[in-house]
Amino acid sequence: MPELVARKASGSEHGAIVEATSFDEDLGRIEFLLQEAHATSPLPPEAPNAAEVDEFLVRMRKERFANEPTGPAA
Repeated sequence: MPELVARKASGSEHGAIVEATSFDEDLGRIEFLLQEAHATSPLPPEAPNAAEVDEFLVRMRKERFANEPTGPAA
């Protein structure tokens, strides 16, 4: 993983990866850690206030973009 971060930081992240074996090993380990974290998470499966969060986001977006043009530039 540090190699990928270094590649991104150097600006060459669009190049081909010649040897992907170490990345495949990292991916398996990361997937395992994510599954373990999900299984032991104290968070509920669904947010109890999802509707309120949606309303908040819509309101913030409307306020943010209220004065921006919506059509193609003339």
